[in-house]
Amino acid sequence: MFTIASLWIPFTIVAAFGQVARNAMQRQLTGPLGTWGATNIRFLFGLPFSVVFFVLAVLLTGDRVPWPAASFWPWLLSGALTQIVGTGFMLLAMNDRSFVVTTAYMKTEAIQTAIFGFVFLGDHLTTPKVIAIVIATIGVVVTALRPGGSRRFADLRPTVLGLGAAAVFAISAVSFRGAIIAVPGVSFVTAASYTLMWSLLVQTLILSVYLLLRALTCCGKSSACGGPRCSRASWARSPRSSGSWRSHSPPPPMCGRWR
Repeated sequence: MFTIASLWIPFTIVAAFGQVARNAMQRQLTGPLGTWGATNIRFLFGLPFSVVFFVLAVLLTGDRVPWPAASFWPWLLSGALTQIVGTGFMLLAMNDRSFVVTTAYMKTEAIQTAIFGFVFLGDHLTTPKVIAIVIATIGVVVTALRPGGSRRFADLRPTVLGLGAAAVFAISAVSFRGAIIAVPGVSFVTAASYTLMWSLLVQTLILSVYLLLRALTCCGKSSACGGPRCSRASWARSPRSSGSWRSHSPPPPMCGRWR
């Protein structure tokens, strides 16, 4: 018999496919936007959907959500900030190694989440749970190995970045769970969507302000803000370009490139 508690099954399946597709597309944005610009895309475009989902959850459940309690904010800020760092590590690792290899490193997140959950939230780990986590992690690593591909796991930098991303994402997951628990008197769907909305808002504000300040600082260091070194568009309008980027040497990189 299907119950609301069984929703984790379809949600997990959809999230798994969506996460792989999102990471692959986000990786393609690293070149034109830089690491932190591509990181911000994840939160900026997810924010409106989280608001819609939260409103729907409140309308369907009838929950009355109070202003966040004091205990909510430390968990939320910890989850939001560590997810930003984890995303940055992930994109840097993908630049150094293939998508599959980086994904294999990151799937150690399951084991690390279980460990951090046990340490910080007192989660009870049964023997079957531990065995399932270990088997799932080994399976992901094995599927990532190809003939001659094991050499890709030997380089230190992508290894550290990949495992570091998994560790930070694990801390983020535990922190978000702590924030959800800190929302009293509502269903788990409302508490989760409430936490998601606040976290995306905080992450978008932090990264947007950082990127804006970085862009302004970069332009301030150029010969003249708005001059030919501030963007490819202004380069195209300059006399040196003769109306085309292909006429002479390649244009200089965008002054405010978000990385």
